[in-house]
Amino acid sequence: MTLNPDNSATVWIADPSGAWSKIATAGSWVMNGGGPSIAACSGTSQRVAVADSLGGNGEADEVWVVSWNGQLLMDHKTSLKAPHIYTFSRDASVWADFDESTGDTTVRDLMGNQLGTLKSTFIEAFSWSGHYALAMDSSSDTGTRPIHNPYLMDWRSGQVFWRSPASTMLDTGIYGPVALQPNGDGFAFPIESTDCVNLARCNPALEIVSPIGSWRFSGSPYLSWFINGP
Repeated sequence: MTLNPDNSATVWIADPSGAWSKIATAGSWVMNGGGPSIAACSGTSQRVAVADSLGGNGEADEVWVVSWNGQLLMDHKTSLKAPHIYTFSRDASVWADFDESTGDTTVRDLMGNQLGTLKSTFIEAFSWSGHYALAMDSSSDTGTRPIHNPYLMDWRSGQVFWRSPASTMLDTGIYGPVALQPNGDGFAFPIESTDCVNLARCNPALEIVSPIGSWRFSGSPYLSWFINGP
């Protein structure tokens, strides 16, 4: 995305050869107040999702989905009085609307059809297939972005396949974002003990979870992965 002289933003895409194409204008930049960012991008579906970010927790008052030929597929707005955080699947086919004022999440498709309502739940990421979600309980974090005790769930049925140990949190702000298993339903993400915040005793671990199992890498193996890549 690029900033234009009128404070609007332009969305660009690049093909494998490195050729760039301008596809749409979306959102606006506010001095010291945030601006638009890419929420999802898929070469398979040829769709880009953009969120007009307002707050440090990722709140947005408007989101768009645009096709690579510039067609506007969705434009969704919410009230500034009720902060919302939006999470898109990688191909922007489904999206989660987390209402900070209630702590609940509504999942919809591009047509706006409601696919599910999750009480006291925040979705951090959808799996590559979109069938599963990395989520967190928002009942104790009303009014902000939940980060504690993530779990893997089938967001349609509500079935939970994995839960993090007690007193742990998702620490993407320090150690990097959630990574999706290509063409699968696994996630890799950094997890941290809450003691790191409360007692300055950090012990990061790389957690890999899927509906069929989970694996943890901590200490030297984690740091080696973090520095050198998998």
